[in-house]
Amino acid sequence: MSFSSPNSSQSGVATIGYQFVIAVLFGALFFLAPLTISQLQIAGLDPQMLACVPDSFRQYLIWLATAFFLCALFTFFDMKRPQNVRKPLAFYVTLSFFLFYLVLTRALHFPMCVDDAYIDFRYVINWVNNIGFDYNPTERVMGFTSHLHIALLTMLLAIFKSVDLGIISQNLNTALSILCYFLTFIFVRGIAGSGTTALMSAAVFALLPYAFQESMSGKEAVLLMALMLACLLSIQKNKPHQIALYSALILLTRPEGAVWCVLAFMWTLRDYGKAAIKAWIGPALILGLVGGLLYAAYGTVVPHSLLGKSLMFYKPFMLMDLVLVLRRLADGTLIPELNYFISKPWSDVYDFARLYAGVIVLLLTYKLLDIGALRFYGLTVFAYFLVFSILNPYLFPWYFGWFGLVPVFLVPIMVSKLYSAIKQKYVPSRGASLQKTLAIFALIVLCSVQIVQQPFRAVPGLPAITFWWNGAFQRLLIYKKAALAIKEDDPSTISDIASPEVGVIGHYYPGPILDLGGLVCDNVLKYGPPPKELQVGTGLFSIIPKIIEDMKPRYIITDASFAATGLIKEPWFFEKYKQFKFYPLQLWSDGFYVYKLKEPGSDK
Repeated sequence: MSFSSPNSSQSGVATIGYQFVIAVLFGALFFLAPLTISQLQIAGLDPQMLACVPDSFRQYLIWLATAFFLCALFTFFDMKRPQNVRKPLAFYVTLSFFLFYLVLTRALHFPMCVDDAYIDFRYVINWVNNIGFDYNPTERVMGFTSHLHIALLTMLLAIFKSVDLGIISQNLNTALSILCYFLTFIFVRGIAGSGTTALMSAAVFALLPYAFQESMSGKEAVLLMALMLACLLSIQKNKPHQIALYSALILLTRPEGAVWCVLAFMWTLRDYGKAAIKAWIGPALILGLVGGLLYAAYGTVVPHSLLGKSLMFYKPFMLMDLVLVLRRLADGTLIPELNYFISKPWSDVYDFARLYAGVIVLLLTYKLLDIGALRFYGLTVFAYFLVFSILNPYLFPWYFGWFGLVPVFLVPIMVSKLYSAIKQKYVPSRGASLQKTLAIFALIVLCSVQIVQQPFRAVPGLPAITFWWNGAFQRLLIYKKAALAIKEDDPSTISDIASPEVGVIGHYYPGPILDLGGLVCDNVLKYGPPPKELQVGTGLFSIIPKIIEDMKPRYIITDASFAATGLIKEPWFFEKYKQFKFYPLQLWSDGFYVYKLKEPGSDK
C-alpha cells in the first residue's frame, strides 16, 4: 500500500492548490459561529463561555491558515524527495485534510483548562510579575511537576502579557499537536517504509479523542508526546546525542520520565558503547543544573504534589491503576473512546470491554511494535504499565500521555497487515476463506472505531469535538464565581481561602490559599493521612476537620461531597462558620458551598 509521484513542479502546484481548496472549505465553518452560539444557548451553557465563541472561531482561522502554510511547505519539499510516488494529489490532499481536522478539534474550544493547570498558571504569573517563586508568597512549596512546561509558559506569558494564560496554554498545545502530526508522519514513514502507513498514523493522531482533550486541558501531555516522538525519531536516525537530550527533556516534563531516561541510557549504551556515555554528559549536566536551582529555591527536588497525594488522598484499591491503564490502552485502538454519557448497565459492559481489549492491545504492542525505535516505545509501554500497576498512585488524565501513541502506531500497522492478508492469494479452502472473512471483519472494526469514537452533541450545530463541555467544567466556572465573590467581599484580598481544589480559585483570587489536599501547601500535611471513617465508596478525598478547626481560614469553598463525611458533622463547625454562598450543580452532590468565618459576637 503506497502512493508515488512524478517529480514535477506542475504536479506540486496542483496539489497545493487542492490543499488550499480543502483549507477554504474548513475555513467556511467560521460562518457557523452565530448558529453555534444559538444552539449552545439552547443547551444551557454559561453566558461567560458563550461570549468566548467568536474569539475561538477567529483563533481557529489563524491556526487553519498556519496549518495550510506549513502543509504546503512540507508538500513542496517532500515531493522533491528522490523516491517516485504514484498519485501525489490524493496522498498529500488527504494529509492536509487530517491536519485541518486536527486544527478544528484543537482550536475550537472554550478557554477553560482543567483545575490543576491553574495551579501551574499561578506559579507562572507570580514569576512573570516578580511576586516570587512560590504559590503563596513566603511559603516554599514546589507544587508543580512539569518544569519544562512551566518554563515554556513563563516565556510565552512574558511575551504575551495581556493574553489569558489559559488561552496561551491551549494555543501552545495546538502548536505542539501540529508538530506531533508531522513528526508522526516522518517517523512512521521512515520506520515502516510506507507513506500510506505513515498517513494513517498521522490521521489516527488527528482523530484521537485523548489527544484533543489533553490539548484543551492546558496540561503537559501533548508536550510529552512531542518529545517522545522526537526521541523515537532520533533513535531511528541513530543520533545518540539527540536521544540523550530529548530523554532529559522528557524527565523535565514528567517525573516518571526517569523511567524513560534509564531505558534510553541502556538502549544507547547497548548500541553505541562508550560513545553513549559521552552523549549523556551534556544532558546530565542540564538535569543537575535544574535540580540545583530547584533545591536552592525550594529545598528539595521532589514535587510537593507527590507528598500531598501520598498523605492526603486515599490510596486506590490494589491494582486499580492496572485496570485504568488497560482501559486507556484500549481507547482509540480496539474500543472507541466515548465521551457522551452511557447509563448502567451498558456503562459496565463498556468498561469490561475496554479492560479485556486493553489486555489484547498490550499483547499486540509486544507482538507488532517490534521494529527499531517502535520496539523501544513498546518497551516503555510495558515499563510504565508495570510502574503504575505496582506503585498504584492516583492517575490524573495527563499521566496517560505515556500510552498516548499506542493507537497512533498500532492501528496503522494492524490495518496494513489485515489489508495484506486480504490481498494475499490463498489456495481455495474453507480455512482460507474464513481467514479472509475474519480479516475483512477486523479491518471494518478498526476503521469503525476511529469514526464511532468521535463524540457528538445531542443538539444541532457543530459536533462535540468542538466546544466540549460537561459538569466538571461547569464546576470550574463556579470556583471562579466564588473566588470573585470573595474578592468583592474582601477587596484587600488578605483573607485566606481553604478548598480541596485550589486551581481556578487561586487563579482568580491573589490572596493566600489553603490547599486542603496538600498539593501546594506544606502546613496541612501533618494532619494526614485522613482517617478511614472519612472515606465513602470510591471517593478519593475528604476534608480533614482538624485542619479547619486549627487554622480557621476565613473562607471555605467546597463541593458538598468533600465535607459530607466529616466537616459538616462536626458540632463546632456551624458555631464558627456561616454559609456565605451556594451554587447548585448536580455533579457529585447538590452543589458547591462557600462558608465564612463568623465575626466575634455574631450568631448569624
